[in-house]
Amino acid sequence: MKKRSLLNHVHKRGLALQLLAKGMSYQEVQDHLNVNYVLLSKCAKQYSSEGLTMLYDKSHSSRSVCFSGEECAKVTALACSSPAIGYSS
Repeated sequence: MKKRSLLNHVHKRGLALQLLAKGMSYQEVQDHLNVNYVLLSKCAKQYSSEGLTMLYDKSHSSRSVCFSGEECAKVTALACSSPAIGYSS
C-alpha cells in the first residue's frame, strides 16, 4: 500500500472516531466521510479494546515460499529457453 494511501486511511479512521465521540450517529459519520457502516462499527469496537493503536494497519503474515531452489532454477530455465516448434510467438 502506498504511504499516502496509508496516511489517508489513518486520518479517516481517526476522524471517524472523533466525530463519533462528539455525538454524531453512525449514519451521520457515514454520510460525512463516505465510509460504510461496517467500517465504522469495526473501528469503534477496535478502539474500545486496543486504543489508538487500531488506527494503524497490523502487519499480515505473508505466504511462505513453497518452491525449492532447484525447482526455481528449472522454472527459470524453462522460461528462458526457446519455445517448442509451433509455439513461437
